[in-house]
Amino acid sequence: QLLGYVTDALRDELLADSGFVLEAVAQEGSEVLNHASPKLRGDRAFILAAADSCLCRSEAVHYATEELQQEFFGDATFMLEEIQRTGLETLEEATEELRSN
Repeated sequence: QLLGYVTDALRDELLADSGFVLEAVAQEGSEVLNHASPKLRGDRAFILAAADSCLCRSEAVHYATEELQQEFFGDATFMLEEIQRTGLETLEEATEELRSN
C-alpha cells in the first residue's frame, strides 16, 4: 500500500531491493512477489529466502519467472521436501519429466 504513494522510479527501486521485498513478503504475504522485479523473480536464492516466509514454499515459487518455476518443479530434492511439508497434492506442481520418473 505504501508503494502507491511513491514515485514510479522509487517504487521500481524498492521492488528491485531484495531486503525490502523479503520484509514485505514477511509482513504482507507471497503476493508481494508478483510486483518484485524480474531480476529478483529469476533469482533462485531470493525465491527460496522469500519461501521461508510462506506456509508453503511452492507458494513463493509461483511468482518466480517461468524458467525458474520449471527449475524448481523439476528438482527432485525440492519437490520431495515440499511433499514432506505439504502432502502429496504438491505432486501436481511437478514437471511432466519429473512425474514420469
